[in-house]
Amino acid sequence: MKVSGTIDNYKIESINLAKLGDHDKLISINDKIRKAINKSGGDNVTVTLYLLTSKGHLAKKEVLETFEDSGVLNAFNNLTEDDRNEMIGKITSLKSEDESKMILKYINQLNKNND
Repeated sequence: MKVSGTIDNYKIESINLAKLGDHDKLISINDKIRKAINKSGGDNVTVTLYLLTSKGHLAKKEVLETFEDSGVLNAFNNLTEDDRNEMIGKITSLKSEDESKMILKYINQLNKNND
């Protein structure tokens, strides 16, 4: 799985996430990045990642996998079919970085629905 984004505002581009178990992913922070953000092993960082897809747009399946990984798939499935289709349509019609921002918006919204 290839991603781009930031680690403590340090821009990273097209790096691989390693699969760790069924759902968890691992990102390797090399020495160059650690020096740039002035952090060492075990320090807390803020990470923002955007999934890169080969076709430039996320497919419905990838959006649903992201919702599942984020723990909001049940809340999504509890929406009406029209609301689900509208949400997926809005996400998949955007440019890659905008797709990711829209997904984050909906994950936050769906998390509130879980409460």
